[in-house]
Amino acid sequence: MLRALRHGFTASEYERAKANLLSELEKQYNERDKVKSQNYCREYVRHFIDNEPIPGIETEYALAQALTQNISLEVLNQYMKELVGEGNLVVACMLPEKDGVKYPTKEELISALNKVAAEDIAALEDKSSNEPLIKKMPKAGKVVKNENAQFGYKKLSLSNGAVVYYKNTDFKADEIKMHAFSEGGTSLYGDKDVANLKVIDELIGVGGFGSFSLTELTKALAGKHVNMTPAINTYSETLDGETTPKDVETFLQLNYLYFTAQRADNDAFQSWKSKRAAVLVNAATNPMKYLSDTIRKELYPNLPRLKSLTLEDLDQVNYKRCQQICKERFSNTADFTFIFTGNIDESTFIPLVEKYIASLPAKGNKEMHKDFGGAVRDGSRENIFKHEMEIPTATVLIASHGKVDYNLKNKLAYSIAEQVIDIVLTEEIREKEGGTYGVSVSAGVNNLPHPYVMMQIYYQTDPEKYEYLNKRIEEVIADFAQNGPSETNMAKVKEYMVKKYQENLRNNGYFSRTMKEYLLNGVDNCTDYEKVLNSITVNDVRVAVADLLKQNNKVKVVMHGIAK
Repeated sequence: MLRALRHGFTASEYERAKANLLSELEKQYNERDKVKSQNYCREYVRHFIDNEPIPGIETEYALAQALTQNISLEVLNQYMKELVGEGNLVVACMLPEKDGVKYPTKEELISALNKVAAEDIAALEDKSSNEPLIKKMPKAGKVVKNENAQFGYKKLSLSNGAVVYYKNTDFKADEIKMHAFSEGGTSLYGDKDVANLKVIDELIGVGGFGSFSLTELTKALAGKHVNMTPAINTYSETLDGETTPKDVETFLQLNYLYFTAQRADNDAFQSWKSKRAAVLVNAATNPMKYLSDTIRKELYPNLPRLKSLTLEDLDQVNYKRCQQICKERFSNTADFTFIFTGNIDESTFIPLVEKYIASLPAKGNKEMHKDFGGAVRDGSRENIFKHEMEIPTATVLIASHGKVDYNLKNKLAYSIAEQVIDIVLTEEIREKEGGTYGVSVSAGVNNLPHPYVMMQIYYQTDPEKYEYLNKRIEEVIADFAQNGPSETNMAKVKEYMVKKYQENLRNNGYFSRTMKEYLLNGVDNCTDYEKVLNSITVNDVRVAVADLLKQNNKVKVVMHGIAK
């Protein structure tokens, strides 16, 4: 902060900030006829509460273009000095309250600030590079087959074995979404890598890509609407991203780097490790962390990889090995499927796919994930424990799980059950009993590692009330399993689901998820959605819950808060 106050921002910093601002406003301008009601609502609220002007995006974009050309760097730096001047500073310290901690005094804090203020702080050397993302352009591959696919997608089979699906939509003028996936993930590695596997998802790209550190990459992408998130999950590795038609080539160049040029940076790793250690130390004092660990212990097998990260784990993380695992997961493009959805111009898109995806390395065979024994444990268990808290509260989780066929009808039946039970428990437990601010209900069908359904009920209450409220909840669920939902609640939930489905038919992300589900699991969530939904009866929903309860796989965890 003192560096900026004394020397001002640099010209290159200012240019990047302007480019980012104008890029975002341009995207909003291009999609001005696709604005959702909730966005207007938020603007009206800010106008009413904060007196924020609402000129409309046409005026706002035009003003921004004019003002960014006329506000000089000198004016900006002067404004910075007025905004954050000497003596205009508040310091807030949040510290753990426990024996053995030495707390800084007010005088020590002021002395530390004064010590920094007395330093000779040099002006920022803003090292930014004009070099391209890819120094040597790859030799383009080929589309060897172009055919129609489900849900209005086109399927491109590439010369390197990769497969690309794309769907051109007019839902948003300035949006192209990408989801790429490959089976495998951390399930393919043994327990000797357990510490690395717990953090591998956080370490992808911590050192940057190509010749760019993460900081340098941010600078290089200034003014571009290019977002991409790589992940290594339990059973797959993925890349999720979003861009605009204007920036799609930059986006595909970045995708190329993620597959071919992960960069090592030990300083960046050490910085990440230091921050992660601080988070773990603070989390250890949080009762909710203890509750989360207890729930995990009761639901899942006692496997090292399923336990939460500890400081001891952190000390065993091997950055070089993590780099190796990351590269292995993204080394074989022939094992990947890419799904693009949005405002796609086929005439320009296909040549870019050939240049930046068909050219990616492809080695090895297609992989499948492995079952390492991490499925939810069968049987019924109860764990009630006491834990010190500032404000004593009882936190309750009741979870039931069981085997089920993975298909659209079962997914919809349990979704209806979740929503109706949520309505009923809100009426009975919150409104009538006044026992809690809210009860959270979730019920979903999952396909990995084996098809199963999980229903969870979570709430917080007075420690003196949880036994009674648990009994009331069990009565509600038992009644539901015997009689099913009321016709009124059933109709209400179905009406909402149809409305949401109709909205989804104009959503790029929905079609991307639908295509992935079809390719991975063979389930069509779209074509006959309303037909299947309307076919589900009150008895179907009742039977779904009854079948789940009959399997007698129930876990109840209660954290009984007590005063410190």
